[in-house]
Amino acid sequence: MIKLSFDRQISPFPIVETADARLFSVTKERGHTTAITFHEWYSNAKKNKKYRRDEIYTTVRPTSVFPSNEDILAYARQWVYKEQRNAVELGDAIITNDLYELKDSKEIPIKFDDWNNHCPELMGGIAQETYVFPGLKGMLAFEKPNRLPNKDFPGSWYGESDYSGVLSSFDKLDELYSENTSEVRENKSIYVYPIEWMDKDDQGKVTGKDKFKTNYVSPKVDMDQAQGKEPAATVLSGSDRTDSFVKKWRMEVGMICANAHISPTSLGGLAAGFESIVAGPESQQEREKDTIDTRNEMIGRWGPYLESILLKLLELNSFLLNNGYIDEQPGIESMPDVDFDNCNVRVQFPDYAKASDMELITTWGQAMNMRVADIKTAVERIYRTLSSDQQQEIVDRIKLENGLTLDNPESLRMEDLIDQNINNEGGEEE
Repeated sequence: MIKLSFDRQISPFPIVETADARLFSVTKERGHTTAITFHEWYSNAKKNKKYRRDEIYTTVRPTSVFPSNEDILAYARQWVYKEQRNAVELGDAIITNDLYELKDSKEIPIKFDDWNNHCPELMGGIAQETYVFPGLKGMLAFEKPNRLPNKDFPGSWYGESDYSGVLSSFDKLDELYSENTSEVRENKSIYVYPIEWMDKDDQGKVTGKDKFKTNYVSPKVDMDQAQGKEPAATVLSGSDRTDSFVKKWRMEVGMICANAHISPTSLGGLAAGFESIVAGPESQQEREKDTIDTRNEMIGRWGPYLESILLKLLELNSFLLNNGYIDEQPGIESMPDVDFDNCNVRVQFPDYAKASDMELITTWGQAMNMRVADIKTAVERIYRTLSSDQQQEIVDRIKLENGLTLDNPESLRMEDLIDQNINNEGGEEE
């Protein structure tokens, strides 16, 4: 959940705050969000008292307390400057603050004038009970619903994870990683050396064992059983189970990815072994189709949400500047009046997998040869990092070199400069 606010003591700019599911509640009427309430708690250990402040983001609208439009507007107008009172209308943004004492599972409301006597810690720079923004339509808080119910954690405040239903697979991955680590540490080759190879002192006592710390020394060999052969060192090697761990690891990763609708190849090094033997750049999108589809779905949800927040943020900033709440903002000399009824913000996300320059040239070169694309479009797609003027220069040169125009781009520019000099020398044109 995101909310917009303003505090001159903190910043000359609007403040963007976020809250998780534990710190807000949503009021809905007939499926539409009509208010979002943000909660903040404080416990006074000395007085053994607990308080909760509710910050309600809503709009000037009919309520059970003020059922008529005139009562609503009269209530809202008392919280704005005199010169702005007639500008208050239904639908304007409004923020109201309430304070409650929590006692024996009861909520005891406290009048705003008594807040400092009860819980000044929750005032937080609040100067009045209600803030109204005349002419600024819509709430200054934005809801992004969680995916509920949460099957893994019933009753949880938080929404369901994209990986819900495969917690056991994550447990297995953790166990496999631990087992493989133990395999590397413990399953080492053991060297066994004959005791006859060891140095001995004058009494025949073995010395120099320190150099064989990580290995073993066999007891004295029975030469009758050895059939006269010289004693020799032996190597004991355990069976390596790494391949088995890797296969199990891939299986669990594959189950997790299938549940989350993403491609294992999107995980990079975490999914080593999922790559195709002949995987080339041209097959990237096909190999990661699930990831791209899921990403597009997420962008479809987050794009409009972010656009609405940014548009309202600009509208709030314009409101603060135009109504005297802010004298100046560092880095912003002036902000022109914007008709927000005809204004929009567009949020763009970069491509997941960008085509290489050679792929772009091949694709758009073939499109031009097949007469399904013009020169200007092909140049824009291939030279996407250049400015529009630079792209146009390339288009002009291509046309000139291929005899598609009789005009020389450089000559045209020269003529413009000559005409400009003539006008400057002869005065203004009539």
